[in-house]
Amino acid sequence: MTDPEELKQCYEACDQEGLMVFGTYHMHVVPWKDDPLRDKPTQLDRVLARNSQLFSFIVSMVDMARPTIRGFYEALEEREVPILIQEKALAQMA
Repeated sequence: MTDPEELKQCYEACDQEGLMVFGTYHMHVVPWKDDPLRDKPTQLDRVLARNSQLFSFIVSMVDMARPTIRGFYEALEEREVPILIQEKALAQMA
């Protein structure tokens, strides 16, 4: 859970720099019986993202050898957005 004061400071810093927050992310590392990859929004994710006008990114680390990332507008599965990870960006991160 995000500390509200920390989030407020982040928004203020972005405003000062002329940046825009367009989404949030969190990671799942433990599989659930009904969601073995844990790569979809939960009911809580949907409640927290409702009317936020933000993208929710979920990083699944259930399979550490093959992590995945999925994005959803306001954490709605029917509003999933494609994510393209460019090889050049990956090489720069290594």
